[in-house]
Amino acid sequence: AVTDMNLGWIYLYDGQGQGSLQLVAEHGSMTEGEKGSHTLEAGDNPVNQVARSGEALETIIASDAPWPGRLEFCGDHDHLFIGVPVLSGEYIQGVLAVLGCNRLEVQQEVELLTAVARQIGVAVEKTQLAEEASRMKLLQELDRMRSELIANVSHDLRTPLGLIKLSGTSLLATDIDFNEKVRRELLSVILDETDRLEKIVDDLLLLAQ
Repeated sequence: AVTDMNLGWIYLYDGQGQGSLQLVAEHGSMTEGEKGSHTLEAGDNPVNQVARSGEALETIIASDAPWPGRLEFCGDHDHLFIGVPVLSGEYIQGVLAVLGCNRLEVQQEVELLTAVARQIGVAVEKTQLAEEASRMKLLQELDRMRSELIANVSHDLRTPLGLIKLSGTSLLATDIDFNEKVRRELLSVILDETDRLEKIVDDLLLLAQ
């Protein structure tokens, strides 16, 4: 609207300077069908040219040129396309583009769009950094929870394992003659603690699921 053009778009890459160009904002629309298309097709269209080169592009598009929807808002006159890259550092984040009726002087619009695209690039970079920081915080929290889980499971396993080992070692001792009652008690400890271990393992499998 500020550049007095009829259509405007902001396309951004899925990832940082890679992936496919996604339509994230638009001013005006050519056809109802275009509104449902949010991914820019690969090809030699002006938007992709700007994305590949990383440089501003001003080009004339004839009214009968192949384009999504009919170019009717300028009548039979040619149309003007201006596209500038959205940059953050060395990365091309996407493209800011406008389309309207052809004019002789376009340098002012190019400079204005370039300045706006720089601000968009800064905003996109800040958003990406915030998302990355959020992911790192989440990973740190998951790592802390994993460490706590391992510590708790290790503690839970040590007690039954210790009792099983103690009872088994006692039964195998040759210098002590246990009576039948004591032997049965030691065997009961082994069986009970084995059941306890099985329950812990079942809980871990359920947790994994």
